[in-house]
Amino acid sequence: MKKKIFFCFFIIIPLLLSGCSRLSPLQFNDEKDFEIEIIENGKAIAITGYLGESKDVRIPPEVQQLPVTEIRQYAFAAKNITSVTIPDSVFFIFQAAFSDNPLISVTIGDDVSLGEDVPLRTHSVDVYGSSWTYPSFARGLDDFYIDVERRAGTYTFDDVNFKWNAPDFEESELEREIRTIDKNYRKKKMRRLLNEHYVKGIFSYSDEEYANIAYRSRDYFFTANEYREQKDYTNALEYYEIALSLFDWGAFYYQYGYCLMEMEDYENAEKAFQKAIKRIPHYDPYNIIAPYYIESGKNNIYTFDQNGIARELYFSYYNLACIYSINNRLDDSLEQLLSAIEYGYPYLEHIFSDPDLENLFNSANAVQIKDEINRLYSADSINFVSGKTYVHRPLNDYVIYSFGDDNTIEIRYITSDIENHTRHGTYKITNHNIIIQLTKETGYYGIREEFIREIDQMMVIPFSEILSDDRWEEE
Repeated sequence: MKKKIFFCFFIIIPLLLSGCSRLSPLQFNDEKDFEIEIIENGKAIAITGYLGESKDVRIPPEVQQLPVTEIRQYAFAAKNITSVTIPDSVFFIFQAAFSDNPLISVTIGDDVSLGEDVPLRTHSVDVYGSSWTYPSFARGLDDFYIDVERRAGTYTFDDVNFKWNAPDFEESELEREIRTIDKNYRKKKMRRLLNEHYVKGIFSYSDEEYANIAYRSRDYFFTANEYREQKDYTNALEYYEIALSLFDWGAFYYQYGYCLMEMEDYENAEKAFQKAIKRIPHYDPYNIIAPYYIESGKNNIYTFDQNGIARELYFSYYNLACIYSINNRLDDSLEQLLSAIEYGYPYLEHIFSDPDLENLFNSANAVQIKDEINRLYSADSINFVSGKTYVHRPLNDYVIYSFGDDNTIEIRYITSDIENHTRHGTYKITNHNIIIQLTKETGYYGIREEFIREIDQMMVIPFSEILSDDRWEEE
């Protein structure tokens, strides 16, 4: 009997919020020197003001035994401060937090969000209605900190420029990586909390910020795949969880579940595959954020089959069928297996030879199950929509699909703002789906303004949707 290994579905990377800063063992200012706000449902501190008189400010990593994670706008503005030490627990410094100070030394941790990087962006508006944002520090420190890749250390000003000095503690590459991972995880958590609390002040990621996070998460994902191929499951799980802490793409959940399944941790693998299914678009796979890659290739986090369908979708259903069969949940296994076939699983012979499905095919109704599966695959070649027109009514609008005998298709959209809005293309029947490739769009805006434009869009419509969904009706 094989020993099963169980891991928690998300291993929360421990927070490095010890009572002393990693920057150096300094004597910090008294807590009474700071005005504070308790945030994160009583679990963290934001500094909102400075009441002390010292020009050399050393912010403690904890106040009232809670970690200091934010420094708010104008908290230290115009206090004649010459040096400040910021603990490694801080990862948000709001705009103008240290403005109008003659700073010559700033000690700070790595990867801190400054100024307009912070989710809550406070704007000042002039009489003409224009707006602008402020940096967290004066003298160009924000830009310099970003230029040196947000490295921890002491930044000193020599009357002209800032200079970076390495931190006064030794740290291995692994320790730095762990601290960076930890801070990324906490930053994502804090962003979620900020989004809930400061709804009106939140701005979306800039393209640059999105690209940075997306590509970093993708790199962690590829590293995890390499570890999994080497059967180094401990490191594979760690890197999948790092990737997921940055972005929760469906492909990440699929591979994470596959790794857990190989480890026979079926309980958590089931959760991962269920999350993958929810996050992978079913009907328009080329709209998947991958990121920035919409075609198959080594740089894509998804893999597409020859019909343009994301394989991770039907493999997630198939692996759930295997897990349920192993655990003798046979009705659930059959339901997921049929879903896998519906969404494009192409390997009929493997279904009948897969040892993970042995319990399903040894059940009392195994003959009927096999007949149904064979029927579905043989029916796959039947073009039941040829020469027919269907009306689809999503929400308040409706769409008319006209399938030609020559595999051409016209899709007419009847909406409130566009008349005679029609898309043209071709279709084919495969894997219980109608694969539609649209190439041209025509129509009128209003009454007289005609438009014609080329498009490149793919659509996937499962047979079952047309045959069983009440929103579809044959004309």
